[in-house]
Amino acid sequence: MNLERRTVHAEVRTSDDSPGLFEAKVMRYDVLDDYRTVFDPEVFRESLEERLPRITWGHDWADVLGQYVDYKDTREHLELVGQLDLDMIDGTATPAVPRAHQARAQLRSRTITDFSVGFRRTKDGVYKDDDGVEHFRSARLDEVALVLAGAVPGTELLAVRNTKMVRTQAGLVVPEETVVSLAKLIAAGELTREEANIALDLAAGQAGSPGPESSSDGLGGAGEGNAAEPDPLDGDAADVLAALGLA
Repeated sequence: MNLERRTVHAEVRTSDDSPGLFEAKVMRYDVLDDYRTVFDPEVFRESLEERLPRITWGHDWADVLGQYVDYKDTREHLELVGQLDLDMIDGTATPAVPRAHQARAQLRSRTITDFSVGFRRTKDGVYKDDDGVEHFRSARLDEVALVLAGAVPGTELLAVRNTKMVRTQAGLVVPEETVVSLAKLIAAGELTREEANIALDLAAGQAGSPGPESSSDGLGGAGEGNAAEPDPLDGDAADVLAALGLA
């Protein structure tokens, strides 16, 4: 059985509690989509009772960002609560799943506003109405992906719950907790500034990409011939370091 996909547009609402949690309406029932198909209410009921879907990036099963941990299924829509995997690699301030940190930042900024359900047809789960429109009345929901373009109207990303973000001088937007962790490791002599720069790139979801005011090395340093080299841990993040006595 082949995996099928339907993409939907979303709307963001944010709060500051429970890092990595977000809520989204990923399916509107009884709506004709761009594929000229309709999903009936409770189409995923049995599937959801058996196993909640995973969060993927662009339907890439090698790029899993976390899992959905709760849901609300009404006659109008399916609403999912997702938990992004935001753990750090043990003993470091490097994200274990860098793309999950990117997803969190881009959901909050509304750069990413669309979802796509990845599902499989079930036996006797499809029928056609009097107008020849195909309806899904039963299907298996395997994953729901973050994507760039939507096809089904009327869905919403309800909330993204996150911690405070800070911007470094190199233009990276990263969680404050990441900057604090890096500062502590640098002060303890367990991490170099160069390693911290790499960790910041990963936390911002743009490893290897220069910030708006950085040089081609992506670390915010000055080019050859310049007298000074800006420190990527300075800027707005300096307030965090100063509070710890590490600036």
